[in-house]
Amino acid sequence: MRLFFRINLVLGIFFHVLFAQTPVEYKQIEDLLIAIRTNGGDIYFAPQYFQLKEQYEAIREASPTVLSLEDRQKIQKIYRQLQEIQKDSEKIRPYLSSVLAARDAALTSGADDFARDNFLKAEEQLHELAEKLKKSRPQRYQDKIDQLERLYREAQFEALRNKLLSEVRIFLQEAKNLGAEKYAPETYHLVQQLFRQVETILKKKRFNDPTLQVKVQKLQRESQHLLFLTQIASKIYRNTSAFEKYQLRLEQTINQLCEVLDYFPDYSNGLPAVLNDITTSVESLKTSLEKERQRNRVLEDSLARLNKQLLLLQEKLGEHQRLLSRINELKKRMLEWGVVTTQKDNRIELTLNGLNFVPGGISLPQKEQQIIERMAREIQKLPYQHIEIRIIQAAPGNRQYNQTLANQRARSVALLFQTTAYIPDDKISSDGAILENSASTSEAILQVAITFQQED
Repeated sequence: MRLFFRINLVLGIFFHVLFAQTPVEYKQIEDLLIAIRTNGGDIYFAPQYFQLKEQYEAIREASPTVLSLEDRQKIQKIYRQLQEIQKDSEKIRPYLSSVLAARDAALTSGADDFARDNFLKAEEQLHELAEKLKKSRPQRYQDKIDQLERLYREAQFEALRNKLLSEVRIFLQEAKNLGAEKYAPETYHLVQQLFRQVETILKKKRFNDPTLQVKVQKLQRESQHLLFLTQIASKIYRNTSAFEKYQLRLEQTINQLCEVLDYFPDYSNGLPAVLNDITTSVESLKTSLEKERQRNRVLEDSLARLNKQLLLLQEKLGEHQRLLSRINELKKRMLEWGVVTTQKDNRIELTLNGLNFVPGGISLPQKEQQIIERMAREIQKLPYQHIEIRIIQAAPGNRQYNQTLANQRARSVALLFQTTAYIPDDKISSDGAILENSASTSEAILQVAITFQQED
């Protein structure tokens, strides 16, 4: 049992050492370093801050888990000194916010690389000013703060200027060294002119000038072109046979272009004449190409119109086929109910013989009324344009009376159609007609004429 407890004790000590937590002093210093950076103390008091940070990291690297008494005393001293930096940083931060903004803008523009001297000068003055501000009233140094902000702004502008023109200066200096003014005077003067224009914009600090980027890009291209021309010209000047090689290589390149244009150059007239002919051929080719593009656009427009018309025709064809299907279904139904159907063009007539009304009245028996309701529901399925109801009946006795009765019966049937199939008033009409040589006024003929919209 004692052996068991001894083993557990040894294992406990081993795992405690193996998985020992980071000393609390390290956590306190880490939190303090973050707070200092938040207040800008690593910038205001950079020399002291980074010296203390380096000392702390050396101790932590040497003793990551367990602190000796001597290391603990060192850590406590570092902590107190960092606390002073944090306290001073909080005090001066409100007065240096504009300076920090100017410093960030300068760094974003690359001032630490492209305006290093001015930037380091500003950094040195910032550290000196921070020391003065923590020892006395910051309001007394407002002029110094404004001057330091201007210095960072100058570093920013210098960095922007140098960044834009650094590559150009390299090309221009190399071209000068090779004798650019002598070998390529026209391009040399163009580059000088562009350089002065860009310099004028930059000196006035017009970095938002919309022409600046365009001019800088052109200056970069032309300065590189100047260096190329100068290198070629200086090589030809030193070696006369180089001119022939260059000329033949140039002619070979031109010949490849001429094959595309179907043009056979004659170099005996001089290179400018050949280039002029090539330019003319290219312009002619461009004109022909533009005409072809115009013709293509006309054809594309025509094709689009034809496609649109085709879609409309397909849609109408589909509607026509659906209408024929519904008409065939209507004819089938009408045949079952004893209704005769006739069709001509866009008009269908339905005829029901022997329609019985109440003698001397306009109402229908239940059986006839059900047939008319069925007819109305079937007609409702069709895309009708107009429906005409006609009642034809006998005229024994008073003809005028019977005509009026026929009209009223036609109107009664039309109302039955409307209530059954929800037909608007402007889509339906009715009238009565007299059937000669018939004695019964109760039996009539119903004619329903359905008109569809005339297709184009």
